[in-house]
Amino acid sequence: MAFRIPRIPPGSPIPTGSGRILGQMMYDTAQVSSPLIPAGDVEVVLLGEQGAHITCRVSDLQGDFEFSNMAYGTYQLYPDVAGVTTSPMFITISEDEPVAGGFSLVISEEEVTYLSIGENGKDLFGATGCIYPN
Repeated sequence: MAFRIPRIPPGSPIPTGSGRILGQMMYDTAQVSSPLIPAGDVEVVLLGEQGAHITCRVSDLQGDFEFSNMAYGTYQLYPDVAGVTTSPMFITISEDEPVAGGFSLVISEEEVTYLSIGENGKDLFGATGCIYPN
């Protein structure tokens, strides 16, 4: 089943606020001796909680992307990588936690997985922790 991104009608307002979503796109070359490498020029689509298209960004040369001035709420991140299985990642920003960051979207030959590194350097969630099926 293909994942289809619904489009919002022209003129629909983008929710604004003081929240931010920060992340990084990375390539996994599947070589044990190689670290992950930044994935620049990858489109990351921001969807509402119910899947309505809000906006998109393209990762920079270091693989970084950012959505700023966002209203508090739950959003879906969907990296648009041709030929690779991808599921959206759900992220919630709130007054208590206005910035969601410290995670990487890792592109391998077969799928995109999600990796979050906590303050102590340990993996908080991996490929199945925050992925919801298409």
